[in-house]
Amino acid sequence: MKKKSIRTVLITGNHLRHFEFLDIVKNNPCINIIGYIVFKRENFIPKPPKNINNNLKEIWLKHFDLRNKFEKKFFKKKFKTELPVMNVKNINELNSKKTVKFVKSLKVNLAIIFGSEIIKNPLFSALPKYKVNFHLGLIPYFKGSITMIWPFLLLQPTMAGCTYHLIDKKVDTGEILHQVSPVLTKGNGMHETIYKTCIKAFKDFKYVANELKRRIDNNIKINHDQNLKTSGKIFKKTDFQPEHLAIIYKYYKDKIVDLYLEKKINSPKPKLIKIR
Repeated sequence: MKKKSIRTVLITGNHLRHFEFLDIVKNNPCINIIGYIVFKRENFIPKPPKNINNNLKEIWLKHFDLRNKFEKKFFKKKFKTELPVMNVKNINELNSKKTVKFVKSLKVNLAIIFGSEIIKNPLFSALPKYKVNFHLGLIPYFKGSITMIWPFLLLQPTMAGCTYHLIDKKVDTGEILHQVSPVLTKGNGMHETIYKTCIKAFKDFKYVANELKRRIDNNIKINHDQNLKTSGKIFKKTDFQPEHLAIIYKYYKDKIVDLYLEKKINSPKPKLIKIR
């Protein structure tokens, strides 16, 4: 057990990127993981919707094949532990009395979340005051689900960053702790850019962990910024349609980063919140 480190429950998905982040967290000297809640995510290469034409099916499969290829290229860690683990299959199991009982048995001071569905009561209230989420997207610009694809659809690759933030009862409105800008490299497509940005953000977890320890040790009050409740947009899973993929792969040939770097499109520079 790490001396004077924060007793932590880690709520994670079960894809390779989640396990890579998990490995970063568990090896941080500020963090003492007591147990895990592992959320079973969707199949990594889901079947195309039945109502789309053959061209769109081809694009759909290309999109998820590329995602699979780059996830395997960038992330190699596997999940092995002797600590208590609770596996959950859906949002109802996640936010259940059984999960509450599991969390209470761990007696933790911190929850770290990456890759689960939205946490609601009764689980939300059972978790400690400090609940930090790693969000693929820059809040408040991109809240909700599937948020890393929208900067590319909007031709704004500079906005494809990541956010560490505290969670509250509304979606992606809790205090922002630290944000990371995207890694834009000529020749990189959307997936490569997303995963390089994730790796950059994972490396910055050490700053987030130090800040969390400082706050928890000193019982620092959480800053509730009311502007985060009204600014930006919450993207829903239903906002995304297979036709959107044709914009990226058929029309722009997955070269949106190159178009920006060649100054053929404009993209705003995000205002980031950083610990250091």
